Amino acid sequence: MMTLKVMVWRSLLLILGMTGAVLSGGLLIAQASISAGGQGAPVAVLDTQPETVGDFSQELTFPYCLGNDLWLEMVTGYEGLYPEDESMEPVADGAAILLYNGGDKMLKDLEITLVTDGGDLVFSGTYLPAGERTMILAQEKAVYTKQKVFKAEAKFEVLETPPAQAIAFADWEGKGLRLVNTGLDTVRDITVFYKTYYKELGFYFGGLTYQAYAGSLDAGEETILPLPNYASGYSRVLLVVSEMP
Repeated sequence: MMTLKVMVWRSLLLILGMTGAVLSGGLLIAQASISAGGQGAPVAVLDTQPETVGDFSQELTFPYCLGNDLWLEMVTGYEGLYPEDESMEPVADGAAILLYNGGDKMLKDLEITLVTDGGDLVFSGTYLPAGERTMILAQEKAVYTKQKVFKAEAKFEVLETPPAQAIAFADWEGKGLRLVNTGLDTVRDITVFYKTYYKELGFYFGGLTYQAYAGSLDAGEETILPLPNYASGYSRVLLVVSEMP
């Protein structure tokens, strides 16, 4: 177990604030324990995996397995912009966790409740990629006071890899994401899912997954889709889902 102190400078927080967020203070600071390694995967609901781990007899130590190879690597304090409700309001001493999805499936509709000596801390997130880390901030902008954690309850859905899609996408091209229907049929109800990602730090930031609806594309048609809250170099497309005829 090693101690990690992570700082994301003003420039990265400005990336998060590109859509009108208020910047105050400017640093993301995380202190705690970290471990594990990585890979990747996508969609289609398999099942719900409820897990209750730990008890009240002793304090949990980290990294801690929440089941299904999902690891709670740290509970920490956070100062910076709050993305979970899209308010992007500045917070100080916010509670945050770093999760590692060590499985080979993406996780959806995650909710983690930590029972602490200072009350419950609740964290929620969607679309956590396999083999990746994600930092999630507590709901209701709950404060971190170095609480002792005695129990963790985790609920989530496991997603399977979807059928091959006829929609190809290129990275950001000036004003949006270029989507191309490479198939022979019209593809309908195209939706793009994406998250903020800090390559330098090796984790996705926020439980919130952004979505943008592209409508339909005929065979061979392409479009440039604007993506709110998308920042080239600091966002990653997770999934492009659609309805085939």
